[in-house]
Amino acid sequence: MVALIVFMDYTFEEAAAKLGYSEKQVRRNFPRILDRLTRECFAREFFNLEMLTGNQKKPMGRARPGTIEANAVV
Repeated sequence: MVALIVFMDYTFEEAAAKLGYSEKQVRRNFPRILDRLTRECFAREFFNLEMLTGNQKKPMGRARPGTIEANAVV
């Protein structure tokens, strides 16, 4: 499912048809599968959190309107 949607650019509807699931099942399960895959990659040290974040801690709290800046490449 992840390969079809992420790497092969299938829509949820197309992936569901190819896998024999309903679109609702794919939409419901895709985030869970992606989260599990990410956790497994960190657990097996395929990803290094310190290297990915540059040793910066994640800011706490909620973002407020007007406090988020976007970086655009022109």
